[in-house]
Amino acid sequence: MDGTDLLAILGANVTDMGTTTSNELLGDYKQRSKVVRTFEDAPDDWTYLTIGDSSKHYKQLTGRDPLKNHTMIVGEDNGE
Repeated sequence: MDGTDLLAILGANVTDMGTTTSNELLGDYKQRSKVVRTFEDAPDDWTYLTIGDSSKHYKQLTGRDPLKNHTMIVGEDNGE
């Protein structure tokens, strides 16, 4: 074990955020950001997420709770 615990597996719709939108919202077009819309709420105490079979870690940059689902913008976690 590497000291991390799997908290949940959630179904989600994931899309890449374009460079223009990323620059307007986050001020940084170089960061690879994604929009994640989960079908159920994530656990409160999560620190990062992975997408599919990728080993890349993503952290939440911003989030919204519209009437349905949970929407968040995530960026690659470079350990900063």
